[in-house]
Amino acid sequence: METLTREFTTDLTEDSTWIFNTPGELTKSFLLYVQELGYFKASSNYYTSQENISSYLIMLTLSGQGTYAIGGKTYELKAGDLVFVDSMEPHTHRTSKHSKENWNILWAQFNGITARGYYSQFKTRDIPVLDASKNPKIQLLMEKLLSANKSKSIGAEFLSSRILVELLTEILFTAGAVVSPKINMPQFIQTALADIDAHFPENLSLEYFSDKLRLSKYHFAKEFKKYTGYSPVEYIINTRINHAKEYLQYSDLTITDISEAVGFNNTCHFINMFKQKVGITPLKFRKQYQNVSK
Repeated sequence: METLTREFTTDLTEDSTWIFNTPGELTKSFLLYVQELGYFKASSNYYTSQENISSYLIMLTLSGQGTYAIGGKTYELKAGDLVFVDSMEPHTHRTSKHSKENWNILWAQFNGITARGYYSQFKTRDIPVLDASKNPKIQLLMEKLLSANKSKSIGAEFLSSRILVELLTEILFTAGAVVSPKINMPQFIQTALADIDAHFPENLSLEYFSDKLRLSKYHFAKEFKKYTGYSPVEYIINTRINHAKEYLQYSDLTITDISEAVGFNNTCHFINMFKQKVGITPLKFRKQYQNVSK
């Protein structure tokens, strides 16, 4: 088992805020939830190093300067810079030796059933530090999150979850990790999507798209995920599963016939993939729909 590691020096001013939460089992089962958060006024010797911790960290620099090290690279943080990191990954942050004042930061350590999805989407960016000064709403939401957890009211966990969803959404839009208007989507991505919709049962490999679009496999896969939120393979599988749902609901085809119709040559693989994506087997899905239709 990997060892949870956190080392730190708490060189903080007395008016810094540090709040700990212990969410209930119900909260952890379906909400995003805060584990720790605070407003730190960090002096020159402040330092934190952590890894193998099952949570995610959002940290926003308000003023002063800090440094953030991850993956063998070190980044200088200035006012407006935001860090979003999986705390399983080894990383450190500290007050910069160049800072002429305290390093003031708002931060939240959080987790939840959808946390990984938000982080995975953010990580599609090449640079792990975001200039959040472009979106003042991010700081306001972090301040609101801190205030909600100071109150310790009965509804604080639900309010925190709602704020976290809004905060993470704003971060992804600001990062360009979510692209909503289709007009911004490159033509080669639109071509690939149309090709998948028309030929999803066929063997649409990365090599196929690379040859057809005259792009490297790496560039195509990276851009596809940037604009759709899925890898090409994930998108094709989801398309097949969605069509399988239609067959299960509106046809009398056998599970094996449906598997072949949507592009799975192995029925067992289709059943396993369907259960992984939908949560139940194709047969149970069909029975549920039939029960609802009666």
